[in-house]
Amino acid sequence: MSLQEVRPWGRLRALKADGFHFRRQAPLLGYYPDFLCLSRRLIVEVDAPHHEVVTHFRIPG
Repeated sequence: MSLQEVRPWGRLRALKADGFHFRRQAPLLGYYPDFLCLSRRLIVEVDAPHHEVVTHFRIPG
């Protein structure tokens, strides 16, 4: 995990008590988003130097 992802990961994990279950770098439609909450159909992508291409897509369902 990059340094830019450490702080958001801690905050996203704290949302579990509110019903958000985030996964880190879970596969989805051929992509590996930084953070993914399937139950809320939510993706969080952290801007970092290793991200060269920005892609937007919807989770089907």
